[in-house]
Amino acid sequence: MPAYAWPLRLKIAAAVAVAVAGTLFVLAALSMDTEGESPLGAPVEALSPEPRSSVVRQVPVRIDLEAGWTGELTLNGKPIPDDQLTRDQGLGTITFVPGPGKAVERLQAGRNCATARVWSLASGPASTRSVTWCFEAA
Repeated sequence: MPAYAWPLRLKIAAAVAVAVAGTLFVLAALSMDTEGESPLGAPVEALSPEPRSSVVRQVPVRIDLEAGWTGELTLNGKPIPDDQLTRDQGLGTITFVPGPGKAVERLQAGRNCATARVWSLASGPASTRSVTWCFEAA
């Protein structure tokens, strides 16, 4: 049966079905996991390794913050002790280098995720922001 011969009710139902499907597609796209989005933004100036990058398993993990900010790192769910972090308040960096005897001796093969809990030196750790980024290690 040619399309022009379809009853008006069937044409309206088809148009509504297409509109609903399109709306559901857009809503699904908007609600997708935002892991791929960049966590950069005040107070974060840079992350290393960069999100979604591939690195060797001994690479340092670093967050570069605006002046007047500090924080702590967790790597693959393991909190990194403060005495294993290198802080440079002048540059605003917090760095962890995996190694023997440390909380993380080397990055795990495959996906690794770091979380930095950061806060303004003026307000202290009572007011924190968490920043998480993931990368691959070979």
